[in-house]
Amino acid sequence: MHKRDYKMDNLRFLLIFLVLLGHFMELFKGDFTSAFYKIIYSFHMPAFLFLTGYFARFHRRKLVLGLIYPYILFQIFYRIFDGLIYNSKGTFTIEFGTPYWILWYLLVTIFYYLLLPLLDTKNRNSQITIVITSIVLALLAGFDTSLGYYGSLARFFSFLPFFIAGFYTARAETNFRFPAWFIFVLGVILIVASHYIITSPEITKKVLYGSYSYEKAKYNAGIKLFLLSLGFAWIVFLLFVIPRKKVPFLSVLGQNTLAIFLLHGFIVRLAKKYQIFCYSEAENILFAVILSLSIIALLGNPWIAKWFHRLFTGSWISHLLKKRT
Repeated sequence: MHKRDYKMDNLRFLLIFLVLLGHFMELFKGDFTSAFYKIIYSFHMPAFLFLTGYFARFHRRKLVLGLIYPYILFQIFYRIFDGLIYNSKGTFTIEFGTPYWILWYLLVTIFYYLLLPLLDTKNRNSQITIVITSIVLALLAGFDTSLGYYGSLARFFSFLPFFIAGFYTARAETNFRFPAWFIFVLGVILIVASHYIITSPEITKKVLYGSYSYEKAKYNAGIKLFLLSLGFAWIVFLLFVIPRKKVPFLSVLGQNTLAIFLLHGFIVRLAKKYQIFCYSEAENILFAVILSLSIIALLGNPWIAKWFHRLFTGSWISHLLKKRT
């Protein structure tokens, strides 16, 4: 029987919390808010894509029903929702080439899964070559001003190294144990790097999103390489410090991040429309933390996750096909 990897569940809980917190922090301003926001965005999506690669296995039915189907469904849902709450006439347009806001994650994951048969090699030298190639592609993609939100192509290349590294890490079956001195040095490096990110005028929010070219976001390949290296450094650090044992309540919620991720956007959009963050910066941050944890507790509980999976991931179609056959 396969043993549950609680370390990864715990890490997913932390990352989905930071995703929600980051989205709410976009709705209010403040010096501390801006600084913390930049730190979050320097690693939370790289780490999430690493985990996506870590658990990725190519399966056509899962690709179609677990990724493509919810992408199409929620692309429609969010466009209609936005049309209803932000457009006085209730009009909306639906297109699938340009993902709606948070749905870029689903679209790039679809593309990454299509690459899995090509990436599936046990040869260590080939794996290293592919990872290095993906890093080179991520750096070169920044020179192409035509890459952007359409097809999430800019983010596809920006986060590709993390997905591939996660995929090969799972195949290596590592136990994520590092010398204490190494983690201490890494922690110091992360503190220094985070300070640089906060204070550097070149590293803006646009740079951290991974969806803009060097020209459009006014940065260069050197900074891109620095951010890629920082993302990997954070991943190694988190894999060491995150507990490998089951944490009551949190580990369970970490198993159901897809439902949280796809549904929380509706709440964020409502929060923006009704401007609920209208207090001091400290009060807004506390409110954002409480709201994020509450949403995770609500949407990540096993009952909600079970019905979400049945209704919105196409599992009902799979169940229907099995009955007919």
